Amino acid sequence: MDGPTWEDLAARQGGAISRRQMLDHGMSGSAIDRMLRSGRLQGRHTGVYVVSGAPPSDDQRRWLALLATGPEGVLAFESAAWVHRLSTATSHGPTTVIVPHSGYRRLGDVTAHQISDVRDDHLTTVRDFPVTTIPRTVVDLAAVWRMGRMALVIDDAVASKQVSIAQIGGCLRSVARRGKPGIRVLTTLLDERGPGAVPASSVLETAFFALVARSQLPDPVRQHPLPRADGATGLVDAAWPHLRLIVEIDGRRWHQRLADMRRDRDRDAAAAGAGWLVVRFLHEHVVRAPDETLRELHAVAAARARLIDGAA
Repeated sequence: MDGPTWEDLAARQGGAISRRQMLDHGMSGSAIDRMLRSGRLQGRHTGVYVVSGAPPSDDQRRWLALLATGPEGVLAFESAAWVHRLSTATSHGPTTVIVPHSGYRRLGDVTAHQISDVRDDHLTTVRDFPVTTIPRTVVDLAAVWRMGRMALVIDDAVASKQVSIAQIGGCLRSVARRGKPGIRVLTTLLDERGPGAVPASSVLETAFFALVARSQLPDPVRQHPLPRADGATGLVDAAWPHLRLIVEIDGRRWHQRLADMRRDRDRDAAAAGAGWLVVRFLHEHVVRAPDETLRELHAVAAARARLIDGAA
């Protein structure tokens, strides 16, 4: 068979391999059974093996956990921190995975968190490991690490440009709910690392409109009525009616953003019910990452134009 062999795959996985992977690479079930009887493969979990002679390693331990918990498992919490090389994460820490539902094989040496709010943009691949992104990893760790350790992790990751405060906060906002562990710790740390003085909304909006003026987009309508089917009143910061696109500029501190989240989501849902898309940019986006913000705004506007043209 052309291409990488199952042996190549096992080598990338620290010597670990699953029966399913071997079958997918052209091995028959009877051939796999013969290798088990001969000792060429050593069983570790049901349907998960180690190639004989492969030395134990941290990579191998984590691959065994992933292969045993199933194809939807991803490394998370301290295991993800170790893969991303975040400070204070140790190679000998617990092997932790996230699974989306309860239909996984329970393993005594693996901590599996059943979490349903992991989105596609919270996932990535590092050295072939499926793993949570750095922002999602930080959000998860806030539930289990103390504040001092979290402060060090965030400061080191931001200083080394692995992540930004805005990226962490955006991920937090996407999963925050009442009672979610770690929310208070993380909002406190983000507020401490935010702007010394939060600008007035008018000042921040002015900065945003100056940013738009640098782009190729037409001028938005300022203080546009919030579109909603029930006729209730309200205004949004900026709108492009021909794209049915709204931008809201958020200069609040993190604890206030999360406190007002239900109101924000109700407004966004009302606009969505009328066929509009709401994009929220934070102070950190507009002031600290203007070029990235412009690229994102251009991409969203282009996607809305294609969608509306297609519908027409």
